Amino acid sequence: MEPSWPQSEIVLRLVDQHLLQRAAQAPVFLGRYYEVLSSFDTYLEHTAPRMGAQDMGAGDLVAYFCAEYGLHESVRIYSGGLGVLAGEHCKTASDLRLPFVAVGLLYRAGYFSQQIDAEGRQVAQFMESPLDHLPIKAVLRDDGAPVTAAVLISSRHVQARVWEMQAGMYASFCSTPRY
Repeated sequence: MEPSWPQSEIVLRLVDQHLLQRAAQAPVFLGRYYEVLSSFDTYLEHTAPRMGAQDMGAGDLVAYFCAEYGLHESVRIYSGGLGVLAGEHCKTASDLRLPFVAVGLLYRAGYFSQQIDAEGRQVAQFMESPLDHLPIKAVLRDDGAPVTAAVLISSRHVQARVWEMQAGMYASFCSTPRY
C-alpha cells in the first residue's frame, strides 16, 4: 500500500504490524482503500470556488482563530463542542474552496481521557502526543530556522513556535507556546 499523504507513516506506526500485513493482502480492504484514495484525490482536484467563495478577491484570506479544533481524533487539540464546531467550520471552508487558514494552539498533552476508578471517581489521564507522531510539520524560514512569534501575556514574554497541518484544501497553523 502506498500512502497518499505525506505523514501517513505516523498513523501507520500506531497500527499493529501484523494487522497491516493482513490488510495489505485482503482484497476487500484494498478495494475500499483505493476507493477512498480515489475519492479524496477527486476532492482535491476540484479547486474552483463554490457558493459565494467566488466573490472573494484575489489575495483575500479568511483567518479563523479558535483555542481548539476537532479535525481528527488523532490530533488531540479539542475537548468537545467548541472544537468539533471549529473543525466543522474548517471542513465547510475546504468544501467551499474558501481561501482559509485556521489558527490555534497545539497542546502537547492534548486533552485528557476520562476513566472511572474502583471507587466511582473520575480520573483524568493526560496522554502526551510526541510531535513526531502528529500530522504536522514545522514552519521554517528561508534559512531553515523555525518560525516563531513573540507575544506578551500578563507581563510575560511567550515564544510560540509555528506548526502547519494540512486539513482538507487548506492549512491550519498551530503554535506551541513556551514561557
